[in-house]
Amino acid sequence: MRLWTRNQEWRCTDVHGAVPLGLDDAGTLTVAEAVTDLIAEVVPFTVNGGRGAALVTRRHAAIRLNGCAPLSVTVLDDRDEILIAGHLAYFAACSPTEARSFPAAASATDCARCKRRLDPDDIVRPCPACAALQHAGRLAKAPREVLDCAQYDPACGGCGRRYDAMLWAPGDDDE
Repeated sequence: MRLWTRNQEWRCTDVHGAVPLGLDDAGTLTVAEAVTDLIAEVVPFTVNGGRGAALVTRRHAAIRLNGCAPLSVTVLDDRDEILIAGHLAYFAACSPTEARSFPAAASATDCARCKRRLDPDDIVRPCPACAALQHAGRLAKAPREVLDCAQYDPACGGCGRRYDAMLWAPGDDDE
């Protein structure tokens, strides 16, 4: 999950833990490090294996969520627009994922794209939305073979969502 904020240009903050939002001494929207006037926090959570985030706001805060005054705790959705004291931010539900080695201790799983069994130490990449695994590099049992299943289709083999839509950033829709 990511939070996009803009003062002069867009800045991305990955949401791994609570991310404070507020104003600095100059009245500029600030994320995390230099907040002097805390207005809200983006707080990640996990429910039934799924990840999400909530916007937790201070009472009577100068904040709008998609043009409306939010509840004190509101679950965020992909591309929600957050306006804080006239400064714009967006919540993006998905973040790019890193390729990694499939762990030996993991239960038997098939690649979401090619349906071949994933072997311990195969290089895999989880889908940013559903976490389905797909081959993303070297195969452990055939080290000279490289298989990048995500390159064969612009959508995830597990959930069918398009990667370009999942990894949206402000300005992507501009012509």
